[in-house]
Amino acid sequence: MLASDSGEAELDTLRRKIDIVDDELLELLRKRFDLVLKVWVFKAENNIPSLQQDRWEQVLADKRLKAERLGLDGEMVADIWNSIHKVAVDVENSIKARINWDNNV
Repeated sequence: MLASDSGEAELDTLRRKIDIVDDELLELLRKRFDLVLKVWVFKAENNIPSLQQDRWEQVLADKRLKAERLGLDGEMVADIWNSIHKVAVDVENSIKARINWDNNV
């Protein structure tokens, strides 16, 4: 329990600020996924493989380095990026499967 009402008010203020940042992160994720879909369409139209391992490794190394420069744990950030990437790949595979299914119907 907090020692005072002012302490509780300060905690509430900090939590509201975290909520605002979380909402901003969600909006950025939505924007990122919009761009990922555009990249996927471009790759599909130009017969470019979905996963370009060299590019992905470069992105991951870059994120680790930038995270560390910002005082963040590079491995934690790499884990987050791997999760984001996995979801993007899963969505892409789902779309591909649907297109293939639609073409076979």
